[in-house]
Amino acid sequence: MRKIQMGMLGCGTVGTGVVRLLEMNRQRHINYAGAEPVMKKILVADPQKKRDPVVDSGLLTGDPEAVLGDPEID
Repeated sequence: MRKIQMGMLGCGTVGTGVVRLLEMNRQRHINYAGAEPVMKKILVADPQKKRDPVVDSGLLTGDPEAVLGDPEID
């Protein structure tokens, strides 16, 4: 199955909600788009800050180029 690699700028209240909605509606997105949405990187000011458990801390980065310069992110 094709994957849509995504990057996100910020992960406060709204960004966390986006991650939660993507997870909750994963099958719906697959059915609609014919591809699986995959969050690849999330740019934040402080990657060490404690966040909602729905956000995978391995996705967090403080380096803008890790998101903006990644050619794999659609």
